[in-house]
Amino acid sequence: MALDKNDVEKIAHLARLQINDSDIVEVAQRISNILGMIDQMQSVDTSAVSAMAHPLMQVSVCAQIRSRKPTSAIITRS
Repeated sequence: MALDKNDVEKIAHLARLQINDSDIVEVAQRISNILGMIDQMQSVDTSAVSAMAHPLMQVSVCAQIRSRKPTSAIITRS
């Protein structure tokens, strides 16, 4: 997906960025490269790949740990 000068100006306006006119061509090329990379990643078939982790699983584990009541323990050395 190639971006033109108008696209970059609109994106810059929405992001509240000021881009010099001399830099617009370079910024357009960089954003186009990023979007192209995203297209490549989205085209990869990952249906046979199982998830290794999920953020909600991590939240669930943290919630379980936090819900445990603290216990007082005295550690003595022999």
